[in-house]
Amino acid sequence: MMDQQFTGSVVNKKKFKKYTVDQLKEAAFMEAEKAAIMAGGDGVLNPVYMVDQKGKRFYVTARVKAYKLKSDNEYLDMENNLKHNPNS
Repeated sequence: MMDQQFTGSVVNKKKFKKYTVDQLKEAAFMEAEKAAIMAGGDGVLNPVYMVDQKGKRFYVTARVKAYKLKSDNEYLDMENNLKHNPNS
């Protein structure tokens, strides 16, 4: 797991004007996922959504935790350690 959390926010105006709240959640999740991947994460877990309504506007924020997969070399090292030290 990466230490930081990533967020994405959308508001139902301009290109999101006709979106439902569920569609806004999906768009906010994609924004948060994009931020996590740009920061070096390989994927995201545990999305948390916050929805605020002010008049006809919905402000949707998604917060996610990112994880990083091990490199191929780390997996090979783990496999070699298991082959050579099966009881440890």
